Amino acid sequence: MEEINDKVTNSAALLADWCLEAGDGRGALWAAGRGLDVAREREELWRHRFRALALLGDHDGLERSIQHLETLLVDHGWAMEEETADIIRMVQATRR
Repeated sequence: MEEINDKVTNSAALLADWCLEAGDGRGALWAAGRGLDVAREREELWRHRFRALALLGDHDGLERSIQHLETLLVDHGWAMEEETADIIRMVQATRR
């Protein structure tokens, strides 16, 4: 089952990345969401979600998603990946 989950999340991340490259925020948001349905802990998918929300201009959704990830990390005692912190700083800067 773990192998299937890895394939699903890897495919979701790849599709989200392609969508973001094409400027398709909704497609990227959908793809990242499918991957997060399988593996909430995959920060790569959260980064895609944050970028998609920023692209769509959904600042409230972006802040809610950031808070959701931060809560997940605290609840499990996990540290945030540096790349995730960098993306959060980048997308939050687009609001200013």
